[in-house]
Amino acid sequence: MHARRHPLLVAALTLPLLVGLGACGDEDSDDDATSEESEAAASETTESTDTTDAPSGDADADATAAGDAVAAVFDSSVPFDEKVALVEAGESHRADHEAYVGAAGAVGGIALEPTDVAVDGDTATVTYRVLFGGTEAYSDLSLDVNRVDGEWVVPTDAFCGFLASARTPCAAAG
Repeated sequence: MHARRHPLLVAALTLPLLVGLGACGDEDSDDDATSEESEAAASETTESTDTTDAPSGDADADATAAGDAVAAVFDSSVPFDEKVALVEAGESHRADHEAYVGAAGAVGGIALEPTDVAVDGDTATVTYRVLFGGTEAYSDLSLDVNRVDGEWVVPTDAFCGFLASARTPCAAAG
């Protein structure tokens, strides 16, 4: 498996630390203030869950699934066979993916980390940051994914657009 930080995981790991740090402060400190600070810090790392017209009724699960699909598709360390179903016309992009993996090697690997996901029915807008070799290279980028037969799928234009930004055009796009 590959390592990837997920916003909800970061919140889960940092919340106990924040609460513990609050307990180490002045004995006269207000527990309510510490709790509010911890909740505010945790909420900054959670995903948006716009439930407008969400057919599944579970916006958190939809947001997580959409973000996970995008992260998997653009993680250069994930084998293509594990992501082929997550890309529109997936099998036709096998050679494009291999070229992308080669280009990613020049920067120590490419990973995409979702920072926010807004679900609206069968479309989700995923805001993300791009990591080169584990170091943030770009942030506050976004792309839309679609729910197809219950699964979140990266459209060909979004897949090829991202690959083109990595100087790897899609031969299959034409």
